Amino acid sequence: MTDRVPEFIGNNRPGQSNLLFRIYRSGIVLANLLLLSVLGAVLGCISARSELTERGMLSESWQVYKDRFIQGDGRVIDRKAAGISTSEGQSYGMLRAIWVEDREVFDRIWQWTNNNLNAGVRKDSLYAWRWGKRDDGSWGVHEWVSASDADQDIAYTLLLAHRRWKDRRYLDYARAMLKDIWNKETVLVKGKHYLLADDQSQDKDQYRINPSYFAPYEYRLFAEVDGERNWRQLIDDGYEMLEIVSSASRVGLPPNWATIDPMTGEIKVADALINQDGDYAYDAIRVFLRISIDARTSSDGRAREYLKKHLEWLRRYWKVRRMLPAIISGDGIPRVDYESLEQYGAILPGLELFAPETASEIFYSKVVPVYRQGLWGDPDAYYSQNIVWFGLALYKNSLPLRSP
Repeated sequence: MTDRVPEFIGNNRPGQSNLLFRIYRSGIVLANLLLLSVLGAVLGCISARSELTERGMLSESWQVYKDRFIQGDGRVIDRKAAGISTSEGQSYGMLRAIWVEDREVFDRIWQWTNNNLNAGVRKDSLYAWRWGKRDDGSWGVHEWVSASDADQDIAYTLLLAHRRWKDRRYLDYARAMLKDIWNKETVLVKGKHYLLADDQSQDKDQYRINPSYFAPYEYRLFAEVDGERNWRQLIDDGYEMLEIVSSASRVGLPPNWATIDPMTGEIKVADALINQDGDYAYDAIRVFLRISIDARTSSDGRAREYLKKHLEWLRRYWKVRRMLPAIISGDGIPRVDYESLEQYGAILPGLELFAPETASEIFYSKVVPVYRQGLWGDPDAYYSQNIVWFGLALYKNSLPLRSP
């Protein structure tokens, strides 16, 4: 029995079957062409969506960020904290500007930072950490103490700016900063060199350190322009410190804060009962962001080893719960039931190196859906906007970094 072409409803006259068969076959061809056209359009949309969610997001969000958070005079505003400005915020603005090669904005931010966070009480090249409206209604510096993370980030951006735009002013000021950072914000304890939280930590019974301030990729660049100080020792001792405080957690997560005993050199995780200092939270997430930069800009195997080891618990937790708590104790107990957008941004580039499927899941389920017209989530959340932007810039090398 031979195969038959399905008959159409109705009676066929002689010769009509061949005609109907040709019509039928033409219809199939037309349908297939239409299907291919639709699939092509869908794939095109997916490709465009991928472009938007990576490079497109970075470009659009920078334009929106400039309009929303950076004043015309270069002051970066934290709208969630009564409109204050911090050296951290200024450093983030400068870093974003240098990565997108926006020199005009870079110079404006740096000028405001110099004019307002360095002029006055400070007699060095470092910056006061907080500026805003005072109790008497005037505007100015609230606290003249420095913040070492911002100081080193600003020095780093100045060195990058010198390389990119060949302006000697950037290099000269960066070198002055490196001298003051080393003398006032680092400490030698039992033969080990550590970065302190600020320029007043050496006056305390316990040296206070923030693991998320450790920036080995910056110290590598510092070493190239400053041969008088041993920045490479700061890298080695810093990685050792980071492993100690992270391994103190049963689940391998770094804490917000830690301390160093000035007499014995013992490193301890800060008390978790005081402002959740010993928990993995708001500050600590930046550890993964900074180490991801080092993994991409150096051949130091410690960076990738750290990320693979200490992101593993978060990866496994995600696989089961499909979310990550914003605050987690050293025992792996969630302190809260809400999530942290900035945490997702911070861990993306690290996960991409050894668990790309997890990184993709987090990106498309947690980062992309909350993106609206250049902003992620809360439009006033300055910290989230920056951390997510940095994480996305590193994710899949959407904005490739240049190695020192």
